[in-house]
Amino acid sequence: MFILQIILLLITLLIAGGLAYHYVLLIAGKPGGQVKAASPAGSPLRFAVAIPAHDEAGIIGATVRRLRQMAYPARPVRRSRRH
Repeated sequence: MFILQIILLLITLLIAGGLAYHYVLLIAGKPGGQVKAASPAGSPLRFAVAIPAHDEAGIIGATVRRLRQMAYPARPVRRSRRH
C-alpha cells in the first residue's frame, strides 16, 4: 500500500509541476498593453501555404486544384517551387 501511495504522489507532483510550468509561461507571455498590428493599416495581410508533396503524386493534383479554387485575390498570390 505504501508503494502505491508513493506512485500516486509522484504522478500528482508530475501533473502539478507541468501545470505550474504552463501557468508561468501563460503569465510571462501576457502582453503588457496593446498588441501591435502585424501589418500597417490598409495593407493586405500576407500568409503562406506550404504543401508537403513528397511521394504525394496521387493527391497533389487535387490539392492544388482546391487551393486554386479558393476565393482569394489572384494578384498577390505568388507560387514558388523549392526542392
